[in-house]
Amino acid sequence: SILAATDGLGWTLLNESTGEAVRNFSWNDEAAVLSPTGERLLTTDTVAEVARIRSASTGEVLRSFKDKNTSSTEMSAAFSPTGQYVFIATCCEPQSISDLSYRSRMVTWDAS
Repeated sequence: SILAATDGLGWTLLNESTGEAVRNFSWNDEAAVLSPTGERLLTTDTVAEVARIRSASTGEVLRSFKDKNTSSTEMSAAFSPTGQYVFIATCCEPQSISDLSYRSRMVTWDAS
């Protein structure tokens, strides 16, 4: 399967052989990746500062990850090669108003 953004209004899961739409999702998370098995999606929502594992069949949220120790303006996420873990990186948390340096954070979570 291939996952494609649709004009910022949602996501479409495509059949990789035919290119035809298999399923449409109306959630507005900024980024999404398929798990190695294709059964789950990992999405990020920078506004809510959360990453979510969703069912690739229904789009239902199966699990959410929110790092309470960070406030970010950018977020990236990926499954491990086995799909057992998710890796979440956040960026651009100012240290202080007077300090122009920024802090990044990387966290690994168990995805099971």
